[in-house]
Amino acid sequence: MKLIKQLLIFSVLLIVLLVSTTIVVADGCSGLIATGTCVKDERSIIVKNRHLNENNQIPIFGQGTYNYWGIGDGVNSFCRMGLNEKGLAIANFNKPRDELMNGSWEFTSDHSSTSEDNDIQWVLGEYSTVKEAALWLAQHAFFPCQWIIISQNSGVGAVVAMDSNYHSNISWINNTWAAIGNVWYCEQQNSINTQRIEYLINNLLRDQDTIQIEDTVRLLCRDIKASDSNKSEPVGYIGNYSTSGLCPSTSNSGISIISGDDSFDGALSMAWIGIGQTTHLSAFFPLGASYVHTLDDIPDKWTSGNGLEKYVDIKQSYAQESPGVYYRGRVHEIHNYTLPIQEMIFERYNNLMDTVKNSSNSYEVKEKMREYANNTFMVGLQAYIDENPEVSEIVVPQDIVFPDETISLDFNLVIILAIFATISIIAYLCIHLLLR
Repeated sequence: MKLIKQLLIFSVLLIVLLVSTTIVVADGCSGLIATGTCVKDERSIIVKNRHLNENNQIPIFGQGTYNYWGIGDGVNSFCRMGLNEKGLAIANFNKPRDELMNGSWEFTSDHSSTSEDNDIQWVLGEYSTVKEAALWLAQHAFFPCQWIIISQNSGVGAVVAMDSNYHSNISWINNTWAAIGNVWYCEQQNSINTQRIEYLINNLLRDQDTIQIEDTVRLLCRDIKASDSNKSEPVGYIGNYSTSGLCPSTSNSGISIISGDDSFDGALSMAWIGIGQTTHLSAFFPLGASYVHTLDDIPDKWTSGNGLEKYVDIKQSYAQESPGVYYRGRVHEIHNYTLPIQEMIFERYNNLMDTVKNSSNSYEVKEKMREYANNTFMVGLQAYIDENPEVSEIVVPQDIVFPDETISLDFNLVIILAIFATISIIAYLCIHLLLR
């Protein structure tokens, strides 16, 4: 009987440990907002690394006054970050605490929005300016969390915070930058993630005057803070390392969006998205919104099945020794072709920005943005699949042949199976006691 009691206690503790681990993972999102004079060409940038235990993250199309896309989980209504045709971009972060602790707030939301998804979808579908979007969220949002927002207007951004009592604040991020995590920015709270972002961006700005969009993918969206160094990339080729940093083993997607240019009514805005576990092994491919009028305007390799996740899962299975632990040499093998692909993707965008303002009208600009995003996506994805760093030599066939999906062991599945096994043991022991 004593042994059975000990097993029961152990089982309960194991469940608590597993559940608490899951909660910590779900609260790990990190991001950046930067606007105006601290950004190259006085543009605006937002970044989000999404650490939620959900797979199958794909772009979804939406339509209101404006067309937009958002990143979800293969569910039509799911939306946690996105971009609309006017260049308004938004991302949300889980609430850090139940209440704004300093007791000071500007607004109280009537929470008339119907859901967390609708909060972002309504903003993307109906607004084109930061002020409009921020005020609507502060007064009508449903889900307690934080949102970061930029638009085509240079030098203007906002962080909106709303607690579980629907008290809300707006912090204006004008011609400056801010690190964002699951702590209240308006109260100047810090977390491990915000401190990490501040460390990386401050180091960057010691070497150059402004933040560039490619810096955010390289430093923030790929940051694994190798266990034996403070660097974003693994050091050396021998042995293994464990991930921490901004892109842990449970990171499912990352996004970096640039806006802040009102030329051609925001048509120059663009996002770079990495999808799949984990994003430090993926390439970040471009997707705009100014030319997207229906779901068919988004290449189907983004949206069919589970989207890009299956291709990154192949890399994950190869590079991972165990959950959160990676072989250095294998990660470097992946980076040896992925990083040149990434350089090509941004080089093409920068070249486009050098010439596109000579265009005669917004229609011409939108077609150039479409051509850049779609062609670069197809070329880059084929190179990523083929493990080919010589991107300029690739000839893309009309129908790209992709490898079959592979089944890889997912950490979330391990947790679920462990919980199921524990519950089964408890049930068996209870039945055994009852029958005695």
